[in-house]
Amino acid sequence: MFYQKNLQFVNQDNNPYIIKAIKTLFTQNFIIFFEKLLNIFDENFQSIEEHRITRQWQIKNDTYKFSFNHNIIYEKNPNWKIDPLPHNLFNRQIDIGDVDPSNIEHLLKALNSGAQGVQVDFDDGFCPYWSNVIKGHHNIYLICRGLLKYKNLTYNLNNINTISYIMFRPRALNMIERNILVNGKRVSGALLDFALHIYHNGALLNKYDKGPYFYLSKIESYTETFFWNDVFDWTEKELKLSSGCIKACVLIECLTAVFQMDEILWSLKKHSAGLNCGLWDYSASFITRLGHNKKLLFPDRSKYVNMSQSFLSNYRKLLVSICHKRGAPATGGMFALVQDLSVMSREKLIEILLENKKIETLIGADGGLVYDLSLVEPLKELYKELFPNGKLNQIDEIWTLNYLNNKNEEDLLCIPQTGGATFDGLKLNIEVIILFIENWILKKGHFIYKGKVEDSATAEISRSQIWQQIRHKAVFEITNDNEKLFLPHNISLSFVYNLTQQIINQFIDQTNFFEKLFRKNLLKSVFLIFIDLVTRRDCPIFLTSYLEDQRILQPKN
Repeated sequence: MFYQKNLQFVNQDNNPYIIKAIKTLFTQNFIIFFEKLLNIFDENFQSIEEHRITRQWQIKNDTYKFSFNHNIIYEKNPNWKIDPLPHNLFNRQIDIGDVDPSNIEHLLKALNSGAQGVQVDFDDGFCPYWSNVIKGHHNIYLICRGLLKYKNLTYNLNNINTISYIMFRPRALNMIERNILVNGKRVSGALLDFALHIYHNGALLNKYDKGPYFYLSKIESYTETFFWNDVFDWTEKELKLSSGCIKACVLIECLTAVFQMDEILWSLKKHSAGLNCGLWDYSASFITRLGHNKKLLFPDRSKYVNMSQSFLSNYRKLLVSICHKRGAPATGGMFALVQDLSVMSREKLIEILLENKKIETLIGADGGLVYDLSLVEPLKELYKELFPNGKLNQIDEIWTLNYLNNKNEEDLLCIPQTGGATFDGLKLNIEVIILFIENWILKKGHFIYKGKVEDSATAEISRSQIWQQIRHKAVFEITNDNEKLFLPHNISLSFVYNLTQQIINQFIDQTNFFEKLFRKNLLKSVFLIFIDLVTRRDCPIFLTSYLEDQRILQPKN
């Protein structure tokens, strides 16, 4: 451990690159700025953590009311709008999602893909090992100065032909950075990520009209976006940035937040860049919040949980209507399929992409995300067709406000009542969470599996569904005569235990000879973590927080 004023680095990394990057990032002036920020906002951050615990206790004990009425006092004008957007945020048609900032090649390719936004992700698609955190921030530092290169790729803020802008996604408020103490306490990963980015890069991004822009994830209530609003206001004054230059798009991923979307936009009014609609994090939040209730048992997520289901369709329509009423862009989720010819042809992939994004657009969405960079160009062509005459968004389309007249709480809580658990769905869930934990240990926050990108969002729904199925002895849906021979009536821990062992053995068998022993030992640890995760008395609210707390994962940085 070594010290600089009140800031303490818990671990020293002997890697010369990391040492040099830390010296670049953690300058004396930055440390002064960061300590000031924490001295002002750490108590409020602590309050958010306490309110989250209280809220979850209320939900579990059926004393929390899911309601649209939150007693916020708006200004006299009921037709208020968010503050005007900068010109480049009028076009939110295509963002690249899950871009790991520690991966130089993919980061630069994304920034040169022609998409409007690049979600530089320290959250869902990122594993926050200390070396990854430092590499990621150092890469962004270099990018904003035109100093990062990969082969013939670079990125220059001051190039008039530069289309893409950085949408910086700090860690969510549930994540703590264990490698830094300030005033004897571990610091918020979200505030550290925000501070490093805004201090070093905010003025440059603002100078060239490229930000600073943010995604805010895992928001549970409007009180949390009021917190971020205060952080933004203070930062702009402290760093002498132009007022309102910080803009943030909030990902609506938590069940409690969907009832507060209007208030969330209000709380960030000067800084709002709209809302984003997800699928798996939001679906998982039903189980992590309400999974103790047997009446709310989710059916197989692969077969029955999709955006055509009423609870998800209603959520997406309401998000679009609220955003457009307030003059804010509304964006859809990330298209997770990637090019893999062993899974499907290129033509089929494009067909599914265009159908998916066309449905979103016809509901009123102003854009969405993809992971596969090769999908940017065909998606651009679709938006040219759907947004004629050079139109950049649908914010002023009156028909997109229709859902506001019919909204009610029950529509957002009506999970699918038909269908049960399936063997294929359980098997896929086990595969995804086993591979996610394995990749996490290997310092990777996302991976490609069976033609899809899997990140913490899909891992969240996978592990929470298994937890709920074991807890409530979910009934198997028998789909063929063969399944009648080996499937039990209910899902049990012993069945999940044995199936997981079989899956792990298959993974080991698929591994080449030279890596087999290492992977076998690694997957032993993964298995123990998995069993603990799906048999907890209470379902952990956030998978990533749980994994960060597992010391077995972190013998080193």
